[in-house]
Amino acid sequence: TKVEKGTLVTSISSSGTITSGNSTDISTKVSGVVKTVFVTNGDKVVKGQKIAEVTLDDYAKERQNAAWVAYLEATEAVKQAEEDKTSADIAMWNDRQAVLDAQEEYNNMKAGGWNQETRKEYTYNEQAVVTKTLEQARQSFTTNETKYKNADADIANSRTKVAAALRTYQENSSIIVAPAAGVVSNLMLAQGVTVQASTSTSSTTGSTIVSAQTIGKINDPNGQLIATVNLTEVDIIKVKANQKVNITLDAYEDMSFTGKVLSVNTSGSVSSGVTSYPVTIILDLATVDIY
Repeated sequence: TKVEKGTLVTSISSSGTITSGNSTDISTKVSGVVKTVFVTNGDKVVKGQKIAEVTLDDYAKERQNAAWVAYLEATEAVKQAEEDKTSADIAMWNDRQAVLDAQEEYNNMKAGGWNQETRKEYTYNEQAVVTKTLEQARQSFTTNETKYKNADADIANSRTKVAAALRTYQENSSIIVAPAAGVVSNLMLAQGVTVQASTSTSSTTGSTIVSAQTIGKINDPNGQLIATVNLTEVDIIKVKANQKVNITLDAYEDMSFTGKVLSVNTSGSVSSGVTSYPVTIILDLATVDIY
């Protein structure tokens, strides 16, 4: 028989899960009773869209007010950082002129000129003052020049704190909003349902720590889907990273999905005396449309 080059396809049956690599948790730190739910599972939302409104209990109201004040203070810090940049710019140019004036007097003194104020030769003390004045002017210019050069970093840092303060406020706000655009899934809210924040006590400070609870997810329809399958010792030797894969699912028997092997866990895990090896497969976007 004439030898021909071809493609070898090996089929493997396994169980696993399909998850979105681009899902964002809808989380909140509020406590109270759900007043209104604006969306349902399967709805498409945009970032910042209202998900639900909660009637807060007293402790949650305190946290919301404190978070709002912190956000306002963070926005004020941005304005202050911008003002500091302008002040440093003006001070730098004033110091530059001061350096030029001090340098001119210093040069005049070194050239044997007279003191312009006394109309006499410079005394020993006056010479020291002129020299120190030039040094001080240079140092002041360098200080304000550094402040001006660092101002943009200070402004960026302040704006980062504003974003963090806004996220904290949103987590403690009675209005729960979508953290990203996409499709709502696993939403566990309904009118009249009690939402209870998870709290713990810090072992070092003794203060109460409120943890965010996940009440749903936002899935990006254009995001990558990841398949995680568990293979046996017999099958794992047939698989390696970057291999092309065709996948058929029990839920979509008439559809086929393509992708490639992203990673192979050769360490394995043992359950009930059986060793399985997790394999992660990333699916091609062009073949996925199951939302």
